[in-house]
Amino acid sequence: MEIFREFNTNKNLSLALGFFDGMHIGHCCVVKNAVKFAKENNIRSAVITFENSPKSFFSKTDEKTLLSIENRLEKISKLGVDYIYVVPFTERLASLCASEYISDVLVKNFSPRAITTGFNHTFGKDRQGAEFLRANQDKFNYKYYEIPPITFCNQLVSTSEIKTAIEDNDFEKAKNLLGYYFSISGEVIEGQKIGRTINYPTANILYPTGITDISRGVYCGFAIIDDRPYKGILNYGVKPTVTNKNKEILEFNIFNFNHDIYGKTIKIIPIKKIRQEKKFASLEELKAQLAQDKIAAQECFRNF
Repeated sequence: MEIFREFNTNKNLSLALGFFDGMHIGHCCVVKNAVKFAKENNIRSAVITFENSPKSFFSKTDEKTLLSIENRLEKISKLGVDYIYVVPFTERLASLCASEYISDVLVKNFSPRAITTGFNHTFGKDRQGAEFLRANQDKFNYKYYEIPPITFCNQLVSTSEIKTAIEDNDFEKAKNLLGYYFSISGEVIEGQKIGRTINYPTANILYPTGITDISRGVYCGFAIIDDRPYKGILNYGVKPTVTNKNKEILEFNIFNFNHDIYGKTIKIIPIKKIRQEKKFASLEELKAQLAQDKIAAQECFRNF
């Protein structure tokens, strides 16, 4: 699979169009259909997506996403795509109407044999969608496939619904709609090392900018280190008992683990929220609460 950061000439492709910010099960259906058409017709497939969110571009806001660009590309690559075009969404692209985008970008560069999108995909400054792509099949000589709404237990699979589930601490629902567990990745950095003084050492990472936030509090969860899962307790917040800096950080106490992982990139998966963040009167009081948190976490893990 090849990744391109700009458009080039690459003819007779089966294209999947979308931002694919979460690569949830609906997004996967779009990409898989493009790959399927390509294989059946002995041609190549490609995903056309953007580095930055078109929605954020127009609204001038920094919209949170479910995946970093690196993780998004990693998940797309696992679906058998031949090429990924991940280009910046610019003023020029924003100025094109739908017809110009098809003719001046898609047809000019790719002469697509097929185009697949989700049912609610829109493009061009006039925000055209499935009906426009369907109506222009003969004019531009491609076959159009619209992926209908995908549901899970009568719930529409959508990025907004997944974000709401995460904000509501319903990680099981988020997993069902995503097709995988929501996670937070980051490099382990040095902290104040207070946790080790009360027998609860933690791996600390900065919460990645631009990723959907979980709420402050204590959770049971997994840390994925070198592709191996470890159970533990994670805290996300400002550590009010031991600091007054009001700087949010994610700490993970890994059960039965004593290895140096400073500088290593790990993935943290919250499973269930145990309690809200709280300021304690002393480290001894915090230690006693952490013991209770560990018992609550171990009870959660009985289902895993």
